[in-house]
Amino acid sequence: MQTDKVIVKVILRKGPTTVNKLIEVQRNASFSDAIATVKSAFQIGGVSELLYIDEQQDCVLMDSDRDLQLYFKQTTSNYRWECTENVTKQPPVVVAPPLIVNPPPPIAMRKITVNYQNMDVRQKNVQKIAMPKLNARFVKHVTCDDESSTYGPGDRFFKTWRFRNDGGLKWPTMIQLLFVSKLTGDSMGGPEELPVFFPEQIEIGREIDISVPLIAPQRPGEYTGFWKLADETGKKFGQRVRVRIHVAELDPRSTLNEQQKAMLQELEESGFQASNTIKTIVTRKNPPKTLDEIEKELQRLGIRQSLN
Repeated sequence: MQTDKVIVKVILRKGPTTVNKLIEVQRNASFSDAIATVKSAFQIGGVSELLYIDEQQDCVLMDSDRDLQLYFKQTTSNYRWECTENVTKQPPVVVAPPLIVNPPPPIAMRKITVNYQNMDVRQKNVQKIAMPKLNARFVKHVTCDDESSTYGPGDRFFKTWRFRNDGGLKWPTMIQLLFVSKLTGDSMGGPEELPVFFPEQIEIGREIDISVPLIAPQRPGEYTGFWKLADETGKKFGQRVRVRIHVAELDPRSTLNEQQKAMLQELEESGFQASNTIKTIVTRKNPPKTLDEIEKELQRLGIRQSLN
């Protein structure tokens, strides 16, 4: 049984050091309340976002109430957040060089010869060079915005995101779009792996739209799924993106054909009212008619031959 309050381990990163604390948070707390609790626990004032690691070992950013509630919906134990203190950069202090009136005489230099053959390789100062890698940054939702995407049960649609090549390499002509929330998200009928082909390599800094075909679930409610790009070997790169939709309840009239709709309209005009289900057709709303009037009306519509 879930409780209203949970204990969250929060890791605060302050430059090269980290500080850990346990804080108590309400499950239904707003994002601003959670940030205020973190600030109070660490006695800092510069935190605006929280991070967590999902079941796919991806780092996920939280910066809104909906993100926080989705986290509590997906996570039932081992609550853990990470955050970084926002430090305002101070302008550099310019120090004037010392004034030397009488410079000292130059120091005699002596040439030194080093025999590298006898030197241990571990003693050499080798500078590590960061290799360029693939990266992708989310730019915007082209279709299906989080706040306004409502569909009926079984509706087919395309979700399109815009990405920017934000790494140090060109994207190859073939990459993949992977569904990465198999345990807690909803794929909405989409493929787990979708190959994406380009006519040419995607240059660094170029923006590109990528789409996936989806189907709205049959049950009304809110659904969320997460996706991420990967190279042809399946190695993921870039930011994780999401699709969030609302499935509305189906209007029973939408499944009727034109003849059934016309018959239902005649019944309503004759003093009957349609119920909220298709199987139960009529409910009286006007003063009752005589038996002869009802029998003639039903015979005219071909519904019943006699009331006896």
